[in-house]
Amino acid sequence: MPKVIFSILLIIWISLLPVCGQLAGVSVKGKVVDTENHPLEMVNVIIMGTNIGVVTNQLGEFILPSVPGKSMILIFSFVGYETFEREFLLSENPFILQILKPVFQPIQEIVVEGKKEGNNLLTIPQKLTERLPAMAGSVETLIKTLPGVSNNNELSSQYSVRGGNFDENLIYVNGIEIIRPFLVKSGEQEGLSFINSDMVSSIGFSSGGFDASYGDKMSSVLDITYRKPAINSASAEIGALGASAHFEGSAAKGKFSHLTGIRYKNTAYLLGTLDKKGEYNPSFTDVQTYLNYKFSPRFALGFLGNYASNEFQFIPETRLTKFGTLTNPFEFLVYFEGKERDKFENYLGALAADYSANANLSLKFQASSFYSLEKESFDILGEYYLSDINQIPESQNYADSSMVIGTGAYLDHARNTLKARVTAFEHRGTFSADRHQFQWGLKYQHERISDQVSEWEMRDSVGYSIPYGTDQLSLYRAVSGNNTVVSNRFSGFVQDSWTAPFGDGELSVTGGIRMQYWDYNQQTIFSPRISGSWKIGSARNRIIRAAWGVYQQMPFFKELKDR
Repeated sequence: MPKVIFSILLIIWISLLPVCGQLAGVSVKGKVVDTENHPLEMVNVIIMGTNIGVVTNQLGEFILPSVPGKSMILIFSFVGYETFEREFLLSENPFILQILKPVFQPIQEIVVEGKKEGNNLLTIPQKLTERLPAMAGSVETLIKTLPGVSNNNELSSQYSVRGGNFDENLIYVNGIEIIRPFLVKSGEQEGLSFINSDMVSSIGFSSGGFDASYGDKMSSVLDITYRKPAINSASAEIGALGASAHFEGSAAKGKFSHLTGIRYKNTAYLLGTLDKKGEYNPSFTDVQTYLNYKFSPRFALGFLGNYASNEFQFIPETRLTKFGTLTNPFEFLVYFEGKERDKFENYLGALAADYSANANLSLKFQASSFYSLEKESFDILGEYYLSDINQIPESQNYADSSMVIGTGAYLDHARNTLKARVTAFEHRGTFSADRHQFQWGLKYQHERISDQVSEWEMRDSVGYSIPYGTDQLSLYRAVSGNNTVVSNRFSGFVQDSWTAPFGDGELSVTGGIRMQYWDYNQQTIFSPRISGSWKIGSARNRIIRAAWGVYQQMPFFKELKDR
């Protein structure tokens, strides 16, 4: 009986030997070349019907290890070459030489169109805003990368040009000058910038030497144009710091177009990394819409609307700051009590009418109204300790506080409210004749700003109030007031742009003058400006620019305050 069982197992084992050999498979080697026998790298080699595949190396060689079966169908694919399928019979040492033929596909004619730029206005591609990570506005983050532009706070959309102040920069959206909030003091409170990158069609920027058609500020101008959509589309985006969505489209056979964007931002996660620890609860919301209706080929009406609500709530707990030198370091530790709550609401509505009288004359009339309601309130008690830092490496508390060298406390209080309304009416015109383009503009602006301020600060050091007095308790700082400023501004400009061939290129010269009168201080300022550019060569790809002007800036309400 045992002999019979052994004989049966031996027969079964011998019969399975061919199957095991087939399962083990053989290695397939090969090489892929082009029609001129040059090796092709990164060619995809795949066995049809399986997920087995490799890519060729620099010599065009490939190896498929342990291929089962007696035959297989290989697929060779590579960009710019015909995809090839071929069946191969497997032998003991198979080697495959495959030749791929290039594919020539005719393409349609490509038309490259260029837009004539202003003499000193740099055109920036809108798509670049999608490639930059931004805590603040995407457009402003892109502007900060340009020469002469700087910023020391990534939470803020404000920037400085050639060392100037943040309030010396002009921002236009569809020809409407944008006014920023008044009471915002830090990037943590600022929230969303006005410019919605999902709605932008074109971006123009000048870091100086801009022409007379732009307003009376000293540093720069950022000119944004929102697009007029021709098709229906929408987008949405969500992230750790907020969300955004937009939808656009057209109707009435292309006469009506609409564009709306909604944004929400919450920077609590980011603010938690700051030195000042506590409970941050910021909430920033923004809704914008841009509507257009074309009544005729000559007349169109547009509306730009915006609502922004920025809320900032903060309950501080501690702040730890280390400073000093390597040999003389210090530690500043503050314990907080209290709360801060700020709210900034902004409304903007602008109506613009465009009329083209003929091919040479175009007129524009626009009216806009801006309203801002800003509230700032906080009561914060801080108790601070200034200490030396232990510099003995062998000590158990190395790099920690070793001795308190100063203590103190302070109490900050504020209840501030600001209401601002700015209404403007403006007319602009353009007339083209021969090589000249004449432009002019008139603007009237009415401002009414009410400011209620109630702030004080008390400081105490080692039991003594600062400033110290023997018979009274004084505050370190106290500001209280209720001010209302009502004023009117009148401004206007005229300018001419002239273009003509010069040498092997094209010469453009723009000259003009601005005027502004403010009845609050009974002052009139004039600003003559001239600029020129020479585009050299037939391709016009080299430009020499020069500009001169007198740039003066009238104060706004923020500059009138002494703090």
